[in-house]
Amino acid sequence: MTIVFDRSVPEGERRWMRALIRRCATVYGFETWEFRVACRRFRGKQLAECTVKAMASIAEITIHPARLADRALARADLLHEMWHLLDDELLATLSDLAAHIQNPLRRARAYRRAYRRYEAWHDRPARIVGGLL
Repeated sequence: MTIVFDRSVPEGERRWMRALIRRCATVYGFETWEFRVACRRFRGKQLAECTVKAMASIAEITIHPARLADRALARADLLHEMWHLLDDELLATLSDLAAHIQNPLRRARAYRRAYRRYEAWHDRPARIVGGLL
């Protein structure tokens, strides 16, 4: 596992970020991935983003620098972005579960509803699990 920090990430924050990324990667089974972490300001209300390049096994995580002032919020944001590594596997699972529905419109609707529920759900555990990791 490789964790690369951009110069925009303060030195004092790198240690706990590295530890959290290592723990999550181990739990999720992404030990061979490369993680690139950066800080930058976003437009609007966006606080963080994760770009997953599954073919190259690279995850680029970007966090809003203002969130680093409160470590609990920064941990929740980082953990939330790490959850996105599981999205591809979840999408495949939801697709398999919806495959038994014969009507294509109903199948698409069931898939969308399940994915929306997952999106709403994965905000909550980030705060809870952040305290455990």
